[in-house]
Amino acid sequence: MSAYREFRSWLGRSQNPVVSWLRLRNREVRKVLSRYPAFGHVLIPIVAECRIRAERWRGWWRPALSRKMRAILDARSVGGGLSLADLDLVWELGAKDIRVLCVGAPPELTQVELLLRRSGKASFRTAPVERLPKRPSLARYDIVLAVCDASTRDALARVKAESGLDANFLLLEAKPALRSPYLGAERHLKGLEHPQGSHGKSLCDMLKQKGRIRVALLNDIGLRYGAGIGQRRQAASLLLNGWDVAAVAWMPGIDSAAPAVTGVKAFGNWHGVHDARGFAGSRPDSARVLQQVVAKIAGFRPHVVIVGNIHGANWPVDLLKTLQQTGALVVAYMHDVYYATGRCAQPGSCVKYRTGCDATCPTPNEYPRLAPDKIAEAWHMRGSVFAGPGGVPLIANSRWTGGIARQRFHDDARIEVVHLGLDEALFAPVDKVAARRLLGVDQHKLVITMGAVDVDNQWKGGPLFEEVYQALQRRPNVEVVLFGRSSERYVKARSFGLVQDERFMPLLYGAADIFVSAGRAESFGQTLLEASACGVPVVAFNVGGVPDAVVHNDTGLLVDTLSPEALVAAVDELIADPDRRAKLGQAGRKRVEQHFSLSRQAEAWLDCLRRLC
Repeated sequence: MSAYREFRSWLGRSQNPVVSWLRLRNREVRKVLSRYPAFGHVLIPIVAECRIRAERWRGWWRPALSRKMRAILDARSVGGGLSLADLDLVWELGAKDIRVLCVGAPPELTQVELLLRRSGKASFRTAPVERLPKRPSLARYDIVLAVCDASTRDALARVKAESGLDANFLLLEAKPALRSPYLGAERHLKGLEHPQGSHGKSLCDMLKQKGRIRVALLNDIGLRYGAGIGQRRQAASLLLNGWDVAAVAWMPGIDSAAPAVTGVKAFGNWHGVHDARGFAGSRPDSARVLQQVVAKIAGFRPHVVIVGNIHGANWPVDLLKTLQQTGALVVAYMHDVYYATGRCAQPGSCVKYRTGCDATCPTPNEYPRLAPDKIAEAWHMRGSVFAGPGGVPLIANSRWTGGIARQRFHDDARIEVVHLGLDEALFAPVDKVAARRLLGVDQHKLVITMGAVDVDNQWKGGPLFEEVYQALQRRPNVEVVLFGRSSERYVKARSFGLVQDERFMPLLYGAADIFVSAGRAESFGQTLLEASACGVPVVAFNVGGVPDAVVHNDTGLLVDTLSPEALVAAVDELIADPDRRAKLGQAGRKRVEQHFSLSRQAEAWLDCLRRLC
């Protein structure tokens, strides 16, 4: 989202009286910004940054998540095999004024210690299984909390039987399926050093030797919102390859969280998100800023530069050709089709991008906005950047996005497809009863979850979203749970608004029986993939790249007719058939594990770069 649209959205939501006055004067504000664009370039980034900081401070002063919820999310991030219900139980024990002896081994013992420490009342001591105290010592504790796995189950069960403390001996079992496959990855990465004599070697040689290459990411608004989250997950997969990764953004914001992987404490090869603005009030497309962007990238000495969305910063597309001067392999990652058109990110029914976008563009005032007389020049500029022998390769996020690029450039451009992935240990099925209890959702109703980054966005649903919601909330014995910006205005629904901490999302999906997307234009569909990873069947429109994320009648239902009635009818099919819901959810989880995990995405990037070499 551009800074101006972000500013406008904030104006519409804020209850501050000064902001209310600005909202009333919104037309005058727009007139000033259109008459004096330089003023807008100074004001908007400053106001947007102030909004970001205000939301962060408000979250600190009045947290969106309770202390208990944050502790449970932190415990899940450890990557141990305790279920959500077990974590909830441990927290409740820790809230009592009792003495607890914790027995087990990492990482589950780490999860238990974290929760008991955060809950604040219980006093506890930990011990490994092989050093379990004798019966007289055990009697001093109110609770003996033992966490077992397959190798220690029998030994702990025998100790429990011999102790005679059945009432006070609580045995929890760690489930191997819940353990993160990335546990201990940071220890492996610490030992992955640059191979001897690697300085000055080409990217191709480094890839052949499985060397520790350097990758720079560049985009407009950092590692937040849809495309930014996708780029953060890309960074996580590259870090798992053992590569050094840094990011540069026009407006990174203080909420551009570092890439995180369940079971990994920290990445020593992550070099942070760097601000490209240079100085307050600078125009994003000024020569000085563009020079600074290239200088920041060059200073990292990357082997590869991956450029994501840049239309929010209004950077010219030929910036990518300039970046080639650093000597790195520069690739453009298509989170949408902006790189294949004259200005739009979603072409809708327009096909002018095939033959030439020009001043007759039907949507010049939609984001990303561009004056009609500049559209033809922008379309031709893309040809000079991406087509030809020295063209910048295009990496698409879906077959549909890649297909649009091929319709535009045919065989003149190098086009690859690398699907987005996710942390399959984070987005995993959870105990539905425990998830609903934590969220305050009715245990006895069928729960339908709907949401997007911004539910008012026309491509994410807009009016369609509202009509589908209104129809579903009238269904008997159905509760609708919403998330996303602007979802709070649906007062009859249980809404969680814009979720800043993605670790909270698996609970929202896990509490649901069905996930519904009303998006009428999707380049891929990360929320659909997240729901499938959590074992939840998906209902969505069959548009854009959605068929890459959801397989019709296998992991969900795809609807061809873009109408709320058709979407609701598909939802009704699943409401009436619980066995089919379970089958679709299980297939969705299996497909994510096979094709969309972080490790699979890491392999895909490695294979793609080898082909480009």
